[in-house]
Amino acid sequence: AWYAKGAPVLPLALAAESWIAFLVYAYWFSTFGGRDPSMKLVVGSALPEFQVKNISGEAVSPRQFIGKPTIFIFYRGNWCPFCMAQLKELAARYEEIRQLGVRVAMISPQPHGNTVEIARKFRIDLTFEFFTDEGNAAARSLGILNLHGTPMGMQALGYDSDTVLPTVIITDRDGRIVWVHETDNYRIRPEPEVYLEVLRRNGLAPAVL
Repeated sequence: AWYAKGAPVLPLALAAESWIAFLVYAYWFSTFGGRDPSMKLVVGSALPEFQVKNISGEAVSPRQFIGKPTIFIFYRGNWCPFCMAQLKELAARYEEIRQLGVRVAMISPQPHGNTVEIARKFRIDLTFEFFTDEGNAAARSLGILNLHGTPMGMQALGYDSDTVLPTVIITDRDGRIVWVHETDNYRIRPEPEVYLEVLRRNGLAPAVL
Protein backbone atom coordinates (compact mmCIF):
# COMPACT_ATOMS: atom_id res chain seq x y z
CA ALA A 1 0.00 0.00 0.00
CA TRP A 2 2.85 2.37 0.80
CA TYR A 3 4.51 1.69 -2.57
CA ALA A 4 1.31 2.01 -4.62
CA LYS A 5 -0.63 4.74 -2.87
CA GLY A 6 1.73 6.56 -0.58
CA ALA A 7 0.31 5.06 2.63
CA PRO A 8 2.05 5.85 5.95
CA VAL A 9 5.53 4.37 6.19
CA LEU A 10 5.15 3.21 9.81
CA PRO A 11 3.41 -0.14 9.05
CA LEU A 12 6.08 -0.93 6.47
CA ALA A 13 8.85 -0.11 8.95
CA LEU A 14 7.22 -2.27 11.65
CA ALA A 15 6.81 -5.19 9.23
CA ALA A 16 10.44 -4.93 8.16
CA GLU A 17 11.59 -4.74 11.78
CA SER A 18 9.52 -7.81 12.69
CA TRP A 19 10.94 -9.77 9.76
CA ILE A 20 14.51 -8.89 10.74
CA ALA A 21 13.77 -9.87 14.35
CA PHE A 22 12.43 -13.23 13.17
CA LEU A 23 15.57 -13.89 11.13
CA VAL A 24 17.78 -12.98 14.08
CA TYR A 25 15.83 -15.39 16.29
CA ALA A 26 15.76 -18.23 13.75
CA TYR A 27 19.41 -18.06 12.72
CA TRP A 28 21.19 -16.72 15.78
CA PHE A 29 19.22 -17.33 18.97
CA SER A 30 18.32 -20.89 17.90
CA THR A 31 21.94 -21.99 17.94
CA PHE A 32 23.93 -23.40 20.82
CA GLY A 33 26.63 -20.79 20.30
CA GLY A 34 28.95 -22.74 18.05
CA ARG A 35 28.69 -26.10 19.78
CA ASP A 36 31.97 -28.02 19.75
CA PRO A 37 31.78 -31.77 19.05
CA SER A 38 32.25 -33.93 22.12
CA MET A 39 35.74 -35.42 22.38
CA LYS A 40 34.19 -38.46 24.09
CA LEU A 41 32.08 -39.49 21.08
CA VAL A 42 34.48 -40.79 18.44
CA VAL A 43 33.26 -42.86 15.49
CA GLY A 44 34.96 -46.28 15.59
CA SER A 45 35.47 -46.18 19.35
CA ALA A 46 33.43 -47.90 22.04
CA LEU A 47 30.65 -45.81 23.54
CA PRO A 48 32.00 -44.56 26.89
CA GLU A 49 30.48 -45.97 30.06
CA PHE A 50 27.68 -44.10 31.78
CA GLN A 51 24.62 -44.99 33.84
CA VAL A 52 20.97 -44.07 33.41
CA LYS A 53 17.83 -45.46 35.06
CA ASN A 54 14.98 -47.30 33.37
CA ILE A 55 11.32 -46.78 34.24
CA SER A 56 11.67 -49.31 37.09
CA GLY A 57 14.50 -47.28 38.63
CA GLU A 58 17.18 -49.85 37.74
CA ALA A 59 20.63 -48.68 36.65
CA VAL A 60 21.48 -49.41 33.01
CA SER A 61 24.81 -48.98 31.21
CA PRO A 62 25.85 -49.20 27.51
CA ARG A 63 27.20 -52.72 28.15
CA GLN A 64 23.60 -53.92 28.40
CA PHE A 65 22.97 -52.89 24.79
CA ILE A 66 25.82 -54.94 23.33
CA GLY A 67 24.52 -57.61 20.96
CA LYS A 68 22.16 -55.37 19.01
CA PRO A 69 22.64 -52.14 17.06
CA THR A 70 21.32 -49.29 19.19
CA ILE A 71 20.14 -45.74 18.58
CA PHE A 72 20.75 -43.58 21.67
CA ILE A 73 18.72 -40.38 21.54
CA PHE A 74 19.47 -37.76 24.18
CA TYR A 75 16.59 -35.26 24.32
CA ARG A 76 15.82 -32.36 26.61
CA GLY A 77 12.30 -33.10 27.86
CA ASN A 78 8.56 -32.62 27.41
CA TRP A 79 8.98 -28.86 27.59
CA CYS A 80 10.90 -28.83 24.28
CA PRO A 81 8.51 -28.86 21.26
CA PHE A 82 11.32 -29.87 18.91
CA CYS A 83 12.12 -32.89 21.10
CA MET A 84 8.44 -33.84 21.02
CA ALA A 85 8.35 -33.55 17.24
CA GLN A 86 11.46 -35.74 17.07
CA LEU A 87 9.82 -38.39 19.28
CA LYS A 88 6.57 -38.25 17.31
CA GLU A 89 8.42 -38.93 14.04
CA LEU A 90 10.34 -41.77 15.64
CA ALA A 91 7.19 -43.30 17.13
CA ALA A 92 5.70 -43.50 13.63
CA ARG A 93 8.69 -45.61 12.45
CA TYR A 94 9.52 -47.38 15.69
CA GLU A 95 7.96 -50.75 14.88
CA GLU A 96 9.86 -50.81 11.57
CA ILE A 97 13.13 -50.12 13.37
CA ARG A 98 12.41 -52.65 16.12
CA GLN A 99 11.73 -55.42 13.59
CA LEU A 100 15.25 -54.91 12.26
CA GLY A 101 16.59 -55.96 15.66
CA VAL A 102 17.63 -52.39 16.51
CA ARG A 103 17.11 -51.02 20.02
CA VAL A 104 16.18 -47.41 20.65
CA ALA A 105 17.16 -45.76 23.94
CA MET A 106 15.49 -42.43 24.68
CA ILE A 107 17.45 -40.61 27.39
CA SER A 108 16.44 -37.40 29.14
CA PRO A 109 17.16 -35.71 32.49
CA GLN A 110 13.44 -35.24 33.10
CA PRO A 111 11.51 -37.15 35.82
CA HIS A 112 10.04 -40.55 34.89
CA GLY A 113 6.50 -39.22 35.31
CA ASN A 114 7.02 -36.88 32.38
CA THR A 115 8.32 -39.77 30.30
CA VAL A 116 5.22 -41.87 31.00
CA GLU A 117 3.17 -38.89 29.84
CA ILE A 118 5.03 -38.99 26.49
CA ALA A 119 4.29 -42.70 26.10
CA ARG A 120 0.60 -42.06 26.66
CA LYS A 121 0.51 -39.05 24.38
CA PHE A 122 2.03 -40.87 21.42
CA ARG A 123 0.45 -44.24 22.35
CA ILE A 124 3.87 -45.86 22.64
CA ASP A 125 4.24 -49.18 24.39
CA LEU A 126 6.86 -48.81 27.12
CA THR A 127 9.06 -51.34 25.33
CA PHE A 128 10.04 -48.13 23.54
CA GLU A 129 12.93 -47.77 25.97
CA PHE A 130 12.96 -44.60 28.03
CA PHE A 131 15.67 -43.76 30.54
CA THR A 132 16.29 -40.96 33.01
CA ASP A 133 19.70 -39.33 33.29
CA GLU A 134 19.53 -38.19 36.90
CA GLY A 135 21.45 -35.00 37.49
CA ASN A 136 22.64 -35.09 33.87
CA ALA A 137 25.44 -37.42 34.98
CA ALA A 138 25.55 -39.26 31.64
CA ALA A 139 25.40 -36.02 29.65
CA ARG A 140 28.28 -34.64 31.71
CA SER A 141 30.42 -37.76 31.24
CA LEU A 142 29.80 -37.76 27.47
CA GLY A 143 30.54 -34.05 27.05
CA ILE A 144 27.01 -33.12 25.93
CA LEU A 145 25.83 -31.17 28.98
CA ASN A 146 24.03 -27.86 28.40
CA LEU A 147 24.64 -25.72 31.48
CA HIS A 148 21.61 -23.59 32.45
CA GLY A 149 19.90 -24.71 29.23
CA THR A 150 16.45 -25.22 30.75
CA PRO A 151 14.09 -22.23 30.38
CA MET A 152 13.44 -20.27 33.54
CA GLY A 153 10.39 -21.49 35.42
CA MET A 154 10.65 -25.13 34.36
CA GLN A 155 12.43 -25.93 37.62
CA ALA A 156 9.04 -25.62 39.36
CA LEU A 157 7.85 -28.56 37.26
CA GLY A 158 10.69 -30.80 38.37
CA TYR A 159 13.28 -30.05 35.70
CA ASP A 160 16.93 -29.30 36.48
CA SER A 161 18.41 -25.97 35.44
CA ASP A 162 20.97 -27.86 33.37
CA THR A 163 19.92 -30.10 30.52
CA VAL A 164 21.42 -32.09 27.66
CA LEU A 165 22.46 -30.92 24.22
CA PRO A 166 20.28 -32.87 21.75
CA THR A 167 22.45 -35.74 20.50
CA VAL A 168 21.96 -38.98 18.57
CA ILE A 169 24.48 -41.82 18.77
CA ILE A 170 24.24 -45.07 16.80
CA THR A 171 26.31 -48.05 17.89
CA ASP A 172 26.88 -51.44 16.27
CA ARG A 173 26.38 -54.87 17.84
CA ASP A 174 29.75 -54.57 19.62
CA GLY A 175 28.88 -51.22 21.20
CA ARG A 176 31.14 -49.21 18.88
CA ILE A 177 30.01 -45.83 17.64
CA VAL A 178 29.21 -45.77 13.92
CA TRP A 179 27.51 -42.35 13.74
CA VAL A 180 26.98 -39.26 15.89
CA HIS A 181 24.72 -36.27 15.31
CA GLU A 182 25.42 -33.22 17.49
CA THR A 183 23.17 -30.45 16.28
CA ASP A 184 24.29 -26.87 16.93
CA ASN A 185 20.72 -25.60 16.39
CA TYR A 186 18.02 -26.82 18.74
CA ARG A 187 15.44 -26.65 15.91
CA ILE A 188 17.26 -29.24 13.79
CA ARG A 189 17.00 -32.99 14.47
CA PRO A 190 17.67 -35.92 12.13
CA GLU A 191 14.61 -37.81 10.87
CA PRO A 192 14.14 -41.59 11.29
CA GLU A 193 15.02 -42.18 7.64
CA VAL A 194 18.49 -40.83 8.41
CA TYR A 195 18.92 -43.48 11.13
CA LEU A 196 17.80 -46.20 8.72
CA GLU A 197 20.28 -45.01 6.10
CA VAL A 198 23.12 -45.06 8.65
CA LEU A 199 22.15 -48.60 9.67
CA ARG A 200 22.09 -49.74 6.03
CA ARG A 201 25.39 -48.07 5.22
CA ASN A 202 27.07 -49.85 8.13
CA GLY A 203 25.59 -53.26 7.36
CA LEU A 204 23.29 -53.13 10.39
CA ALA A 205 20.05 -53.27 8.39
CA PRO A 206 18.99 -54.70 4.99
CA ALA A 207 19.87 -52.54 2.00
CA VAL A 208 16.20 -52.48 0.95
CA LEU A 209 13.47 -52.17 3.58
